[in-house]
Amino acid sequence: MKQSIKRILLVLAMAVCFFALPACGKSETLDTAVPDQVKSYMEQSADQYVQFFTQSDSASMEQYKAMAVKQKNSVLENAIKAWENSQHDLGQYQGVNEVSTAVVGEDTYKTVEVLQFEKRTCEIALTCQTKYTSSQATLEPTELSILPTYTTGEKMAKAGMNTLMGMGTVFIVLIFISFIISRFKYINKFEENRKKKAAEAKAAAAPKAAPAKKAAPAPAAPAAPVQAAAAPVQAAAAAPEDDLELVAVITAAISATSGVPADQLVIRSIRRRTPRRWNRG
Repeated sequence: MKQSIKRILLVLAMAVCFFALPACGKSETLDTAVPDQVKSYMEQSADQYVQFFTQSDSASMEQYKAMAVKQKNSVLENAIKAWENSQHDLGQYQGVNEVSTAVVGEDTYKTVEVLQFEKRTCEIALTCQTKYTSSQATLEPTELSILPTYTTGEKMAKAGMNTLMGMGTVFIVLIFISFIISRFKYINKFEENRKKKAAEAKAAAAPKAAPAKKAAPAPAAPAAPVQAAAAPVQAAAAAPEDDLELVAVITAAISATSGVPADQLVIRSIRRRTPRRWNRG
């Protein structure tokens, strides 16, 4: 039960805060009398702005806007832009319905003129603040707003149009992103085709290099036995002294066996005797 009461009090507190927020956003109007001199100056200045907006053509308005931009007069520049945006909804100017001046801050005054146009009413609000110098005090404009009065239906229609435009923009961007993502598969296919063509070109170039390998000279490894076989011949040719010693030994043995002096023996050739098969066993 206590928890239910706490929840109800919490909801009520939130509702009070919710309804109090719009009141915080409104400009505060002080219950202070406006000096007659200030009131007269504010209303005359507001009337001059009204005449300026209602009697100037589009070409003159563009010249004044360019001049305001050059002079960095943001108050007049923003007011001209607001007038250009709302002029289509106002129609022909008919007159002034109401004028009021009030104090909205310390040394700050605001004059509101309710103007009647062909299609609707419009409020032109001029806010000025007192600027003090060593010799005098002047009122300088700090804000000039133009607020056409729209019906509830028109406000709802504009809000709905803004919502549709915002949601439509979001959906268009999402569709565009989805389209880009769907194209990624073609990028992968393009990469695969490029790699495939590169591999085919490499494979086609390989057989052309093969005949050069076949035309190369025979490897040097088989020549090793020839060199090895030639080595004993060269060794035998390179050692004639060993053969002479062998001939001398054989001559001496024959001389001793036959009893013939060695100087009378002539040895023409020496051959190795091939052993018989039965000696091999």
